Amino acid sequence: MEGLMLARVLRDLRGHLPLRTLGWVFPDETTAALLLELPGQGRTNLVLSYRPPQPVVFLSRERLRGDPRSPFQRFLANRVRGDLLAAEQLKLDRVIALHFSGETGFVDQPPTRLLFEVTGRNANLLVLDAGEGFGGRIVMAAREITNSRNRFRTIRTGGPYTPPPPYEKLDPRSLSPEQA
Repeated sequence: MEGLMLARVLRDLRGHLPLRTLGWVFPDETTAALLLELPGQGRTNLVLSYRPPQPVVFLSRERLRGDPRSPFQRFLANRVRGDLLAAEQLKLDRVIALHFSGETGFVDQPPTRLLFEVTGRNANLLVLDAGEGFGGRIVMAAREITNSRNRFRTIRTGGPYTPPPPYEKLDPRSLSPEQA
């Protein structure tokens, strides 16, 4: 169900991409909200709440406020900038990638990807170098995960990104009556 809900949020975003971003706000220590300008619809927030065990992503028209409260949030506000170019989901799994164009100015910011693992107790928000798909180098992670906490993979700043264990379920949106 979580994968279907993520697919719905991304579907709502994809119809408007690329989107102009208007900056980040941080309502609490584990929530980041990106203000977006939706053509013909005004402003809305893409809210990423990465607090385990119940992370969530949704769109909100509510006016949100808050300054960065952690080094990760300060990094996010300063480094993940520019237009939102693409939003994709790993199969129907609980991992999404948001691709940002970067921006030029007094201090240029290169293109980046923001990966959100909406995976219960292992929820995480990661900034990756620009690229395609779901691999690459981790530039910064909200939560670093060592092998003492997770035997499948580690999440460390500067290390390679490994997605969560693969999703191997049928997509209910494309099942025939016989498959169901």
